Amino acid sequence: HKTVDRYFIANDTVTQNTTKHTEILNREPDIMESLFDVISTQEIVKVMPVAKDENEKQKIITAFAPFADTLSLQWGIHPTALPLQFGIITAQNISKKHAALTIAKHTGIPLEQTLGVGDGMSDWNFMELCGFAGIMGNASEELKRIAATKGEGNYYIGPSVNENGLLKIFEHFGLRHG
Repeated sequence: HKTVDRYFIANDTVTQNTTKHTEILNREPDIMESLFDVISTQEIVKVMPVAKDENEKQKIITAFAPFADTLSLQWGIHPTALPLQFGIITAQNISKKHAALTIAKHTGIPLEQTLGVGDGMSDWNFMELCGFAGIMGNASEELKRIAATKGEGNYYIGPSVNENGLLKIFEHFGLRHG
């Protein structure tokens, strides 16, 4: 379970995958005796089931099906954690795509003039709406291939996230930092 700035796991689910997830999120989880304790004291913004293979992923999808009218399930990967796949369960309309649409509406800036940056296939849900795409070097080959559909000059594959990829992407598109 994840709140805005913390994430929780049940102590009976700690595995070597927990170490991988900790590296990806760059923070340690709060390990709880029971996640029910968290639900009663924290506002949960997303739940992230982790599937070790396609069979586990299908089990999660099947278990999720009765809640599909009120919740959203998306899947992502992280290249350093393969073959693990990360489910992302949120309330409906809580996604990067929905956020991009909302920001465009409130700012009046057309999505065709925006830059979407990501490193996972789940990021493509919002990046495909954007006129420009910046892809981290550590992204999957599939995302890199799909980004090319933006056309020459409208996408850029930068270095990995660990090599200041985001800054390099901003620089490529003429956005200065500092």
